[in-house]
Amino acid sequence: MTAKRSPESAPAPRGFYPMARGDLVYILVVLLAAVVVFLPTWQSVQVWGMALRGWLLAALMLLSPIIALARLLLARSAAGDDAEKGGARR
Repeated sequence: MTAKRSPESAPAPRGFYPMARGDLVYILVVLLAAVVVFLPTWQSVQVWGMALRGWLLAALMLLSPIIALARLLLARSAAGDDAEKGGARR
């Protein structure tokens, strides 16, 4: 017969998909930028013959994957550095 665990010793429930704080901030910033880009204000403003909305969308489409890849590469290099440091100690 197994002993019941008390509610105090139960682990705290986690979200459906555990996510690093930096990733959550990145997603929220991209979503906020997308909402700002689609505001009706930017449709009537013209810059170099094109609506400002188009420039903002181009910037969002160019910068968001570049930033995501940079975050991924930095995380991998940090994980590699940690692994090398841990391997050298053994």
